[in-house]
Amino acid sequence: LVCTIVPILYAEESFRKKPIQVEGLVSTDIVIHILATAKHVKYKEGKGTYDYFTNRVIPTAQTWGRSFPHLTFVLGGTDKFEVDITNHGHDNVLCEPVNDTADFQNTFHSICPGFEVLRFSHCTNEYYGSKGPCCRNQESMRWVLKKHMDHLKWYAFMDDDMYIRPLAFIALLSKLNHRKIAVCNAPSTRGFAPGMWKWLGDKGCDSANMCVYAFPWMQPAFFSFQAMQQFQNAIEINGLTKECDAFHVTHDVGLGIFNWMHSIPTLMLPHGTIGDISRMTQISIEDTRKKLAQIISIHAIRRNSGNKTMGKLGGPSGVDGFFASFQALHNFYTQIDTDHPGIAIQIGFSTAQHKVLHLNGFNSTLIKRQAAASDNPYDFRVFTPDDCHDVDFDHARQFCQTKPDLKALPSRSNSSTGGTHHKGFGGRHHHRPHPQQRQQERRRVLLLEEDCTRLFESSNNSHFIHIAASMMMVSIRL
Repeated sequence: LVCTIVPILYAEESFRKKPIQVEGLVSTDIVIHILATAKHVKYKEGKGTYDYFTNRVIPTAQTWGRSFPHLTFVLGGTDKFEVDITNHGHDNVLCEPVNDTADFQNTFHSICPGFEVLRFSHCTNEYYGSKGPCCRNQESMRWVLKKHMDHLKWYAFMDDDMYIRPLAFIALLSKLNHRKIAVCNAPSTRGFAPGMWKWLGDKGCDSANMCVYAFPWMQPAFFSFQAMQQFQNAIEINGLTKECDAFHVTHDVGLGIFNWMHSIPTLMLPHGTIGDISRMTQISIEDTRKKLAQIISIHAIRRNSGNKTMGKLGGPSGVDGFFASFQALHNFYTQIDTDHPGIAIQIGFSTAQHKVLHLNGFNSTLIKRQAAASDNPYDFRVFTPDDCHDVDFDHARQFCQTKPDLKALPSRSNSSTGGTHHKGFGGRHHHRPHPQQRQQERRRVLLLEEDCTRLFESSNNSHFIHIAASMMMVSIRL
């Protein structure tokens, strides 16, 4: 008698796509690529390991990812786990290789139920740095630029512990269609964050405190078709990994630098519409529900289901708490959409009214000014810490719009560079806006709150009126 153990495969119904549409934007118009890995981490307590693929990839595809037909997980390296996934699949999910990568080097493509897998073997499977996340982000963009630009309206790149609220996000993007624009999960500009990278010494840029250097970090990041076209030349010469190398950063900062260098107008999601589930563990379940109801993207979701930390792994397995799993969040938002039809769409529409950041400070750097005056103004040139010294502050004072309430004039200057010359972190100024500017900004916030409240009153639900009143609060640094 020969016994054969047949694995129980996931039912394809659990991955079946359910495309959605809001005001002309269909989820089939959006390509979502997710930084993923197949690695395992041993539990600190008990037997077994934490499987990233099982606890992140599969539940993403079975929950919010079902709304997006073009959902791809991006792997790297040549380790056995990664190779096995692209050749066969993993954890009872069968994946089949596709022979459509002749135009790409070191690229492997597979189709799985409900999602695709791309593996770039020349990138590593690390979770930080230029050789891992930056490389996979760059190759993902190269793939999309060659494969999807004939029908693409939006491209997204994000970590594998994100939960995106589909109706709210598609509603948000639908209001931004046909524009060169980016959307990122950051409420404020961080720039080069002086003090974080001591190895820079006095070569660092002046962070977000000056208009020239103000930009947000980007994770997750959404780019319109028009914005993606701007990246074409830089991607062809591996510009993203070169920027990550130059500043020793990973993809969220590297993509922020990349976006800043291309002066892409950027909508930063305001406080109240983004969240990190690991920071909600000290509040009550009811307060957590209220916060989650107004959020359109949540970070740090690191297990399939359940409400217990697995094997005492506080990091990769997530925190204690019912809402720290994909299935729990999905059930929560499904119930909201059932009880209050249209509320997620209204949240997306209101978020789209937030002020777009005019990200044009890079145009005042001398490397950009020289490129603009050259015979090939659109050629990509790598920006390095040494280039932070050279900024035309006269140009910045006249044209920089990223942070109009901050002056571009540094504390030390000379005229040897054709403008003013700033060196290093020294002489940072924290310029306070004029009182009249502060009054105008407060008035604008109040008007946004009133508009948002009126918008939600149509739902006849006092809970969501409270949400609306707080949702559009703008982060003002006074």
